[in-house]
Amino acid sequence: MPSSVLSLFFEHFQIAPDLPRTTLLTRVLTSFASIPYENLSKIIGFAQAGRTIQKQSPEDVIRGFIASGTGGTCFPLTVTLIKILEELGFPAVPILADRRYGSDSHCALLCEVTANSWCLVDPGYLLISPLALPLQGSSVYSPPFTRVELRRLADSDRVELYTITDAATSSGKYRLTYKTTPIDEHSFHAAWDRSFDWEMMRYPVLSRVIGDTHIYVQKNSILLRSAECHTRRNIEEGEFIREVSSSMHVKEEIIKKALECLR
Repeated sequence: MPSSVLSLFFEHFQIAPDLPRTTLLTRVLTSFASIPYENLSKIIGFAQAGRTIQKQSPEDVIRGFIASGTGGTCFPLTVTLIKILEELGFPAVPILADRRYGSDSHCALLCEVTANSWCLVDPGYLLISPLALPLQGSSVYSPPFTRVELRRLADSDRVELYTITDAATSSGKYRLTYKTTPIDEHSFHAAWDRSFDWEMMRYPVLSRVIGDTHIYVQKNSILLRSAECHTRRNIEEGEFIREVSSSMHVKEEIIKKALECLR
């Protein structure tokens, strides 16, 4: 019998569980891409718990999305997607990654798409289509809003991620380094615990793909990025709640509450 998480997910996105295996995986991952990366729910939970660690469960993530349009940061998104995939018979394991601001400051997962074929899926970085990890050298992929390059470091389990926004050149901007050896549950949760002390818990961060456009909000700026355009601008203080709610499809009351917690 499917868990409440899987039942809620399938019902909301109207997914038929008896689809062919490959079709089912594509449908699940495409639907999961609708769930945004956002730290508002994390900020609210942290404040309401008296500034103690309050982790979102997979059910929290799915119910929050259905009710208010929220999602979560990389850790709860990864845990939620792993639970869904495993219930459907797709083995999945978490991995950690290093960003410029710290070691083990990001996470993603590896999913066994076909027998002995493990691919990277990163819901926190909006890389939902399974990406084959290069055994050596590099591989380039083209999500809707930008190209990404995965570069394997020689004689290592580490793979670097670069984004390529200039289609005319092959130059890329370094973003993070995946450590592709699966991490144990204790170490994963220890990294998740440390994330509550990060600087990003002091201002709003939201990221979502709607159609073929990536929308990214950080502090008071909003970035719109697609294959055709790339624009960034500041949001007027009095318009922040309305505009972020409209662009991200998150309820205004959630944004307002998070801003009150930050103040």
